[in-house]
Amino acid sequence: MSFKPPKLCHHKGTGRAYVRINGKQHYLAKWGTREAERAYHELCIVLREHGGQLPVEPEHISVAEVIKLYFQHCKGYYGEDSKHLVAVRASLAPLLDLYGDCLAQDFGPKSLKALRQRWIDAGNARKTCNDRTGDVKRCFKWAASEELIPSAVFQALSTVDGLRRGRSAAKETEPVRPVALEDVEAVRPYLPAPVRALVDLQLLTAARPGELLNLTPGDIDQTTDPWEARPVKHKTAWKGKGRVILFGPKAQAIMKPFMLRPKGKPLFSPKEAEAERHAQATVHRRPNQKPNPKLTDRTMGDAYTVDSYRRAIERACDKAGVPRWTPYRLRHSAATAIRKKYGLEAAQVILGHAQADVTQIYAAVDREKAATVLREIG
Repeated sequence: MSFKPPKLCHHKGTGRAYVRINGKQHYLAKWGTREAERAYHELCIVLREHGGQLPVEPEHISVAEVIKLYFQHCKGYYGEDSKHLVAVRASLAPLLDLYGDCLAQDFGPKSLKALRQRWIDAGNARKTCNDRTGDVKRCFKWAASEELIPSAVFQALSTVDGLRRGRSAAKETEPVRPVALEDVEAVRPYLPAPVRALVDLQLLTAARPGELLNLTPGDIDQTTDPWEARPVKHKTAWKGKGRVILFGPKAQAIMKPFMLRPKGKPLFSPKEAEAERHAQATVHRRPNQKPNPKLTDRTMGDAYTVDSYRRAIERACDKAGVPRWTPYRLRHSAATAIRKKYGLEAAQVILGHAQADVTQIYAAVDREKAATVLREIG
């Protein structure tokens, strides 16, 4: 819904400019002056950013109202389908539950620490607690920048440091490790064709799962050698950085059966996987039900999501009897192999990292190998 600014009117009795919002007149400066014009434009900016409503005065606005307005801002800033929006919602839900009815200006460092302790008690990892604390701080920073709350509120919250390793009750998470190739081979027979192709492409290209899931034939430039794709949506797109995924001969051979789709259709479809499963079934699981009505409201999209892709792999792991692994570990496996054979600089370019030290994270197994060698020869 587009924003329609209120009409700037002239109040002849006082000689002042005014606008009418929700039936109430709001007076500005003297009619016809630059001050009135400036005040009107500033008011329109505020109304546009708050859905056509005037914000509550800083001394009266509640934490719940700040969260509502900030979430509206995040929808426009990050996009409604953004993963970051999901993270913001998870961070602000406990804040709303504990402090929603409190005045925003009364939410201070002790309140933030109490909220963080709730995440710790719920079993969240230290990094998750720090990430969520950062989301809450950003919420109040935005509110201060919009003059919804006194800036001193955010400044006070900024004094709360993040949890340090080994110095808090929050649990530590294990670093993401490459998946063992024998485990990949074990699950391969249990994967539907689109998921099997995605797994192989990740191992060959070191791409992130989300960079492959929404690719269409029209996204692939087949005139180059190797083929390349430049996804619009990727992890660092918001920083203005480009991303190029290259597909060599082996990757091209995997993709060719899927390139026959219309240019705008996703290469890898869960609907196709479901059709494949039905075709392989010898007996329908509900043979006596005609016409086999749906038992759930679940709908299947045209493309896999990161979560549905992960779940397909986990189901295959369970069938194969191997420990569950995630798509992100495939990227680590590919990165480690590339760095081992071609060096850090090549891995950095292929992974799309701006800094080499980020690439080092993906090569943890190399360091372990080095330690093993040193134990034997040193």
